[in-house]
Amino acid sequence: MTLKQAIAAAKALRPGPMPDAEMAAALWRLDGELAERIGADAPAAAFPDDRTLLLAPPYDDLYVSYLACRADEFAGDDALFAADTARYNARLDETLARLRRDRAKAQPRFVW
Repeated sequence: MTLKQAIAAAKALRPGPMPDAEMAAALWRLDGELAERIGADAPAAAFPDDRTLLLAPPYDDLYVSYLACRADEFAGDDALFAADTARYNARLDETLARLRRDRAKAQPRFVW
C-alpha cells in the first residue's frame, strides 16, 4: 500500500476536515515506530505520494485503522475515537505477534 492509497482509503472511511499533510505526517511517524518495533530499516524522512509503506498485505490495513483514529481525534468525536483506538490497538497487537512468528520461522535454529 502506498501513502496515497492509505490516505484515500481512510478518507473513504472517515471523510472529514483532516488535511492530507497531517495524515501523511501521522503515517510517517507510525511507519517509523513500526520499523523500530519489528527491527526493520527506518523509512525515509520524506513521503512522496507513491512511496510504499513498510507493512505489506495482509497487515497494511493497520494504516487505515490508524488514520481513522487520527481523523476521529481531529474531528473531536471522542466516542468514535475510543472505539476505533481499541480496534486499532487490538489489530496492532495481532500484527506484531504475527510478524514476530513469521520472523522466528524464517530464522534457522541450531540443534546441538
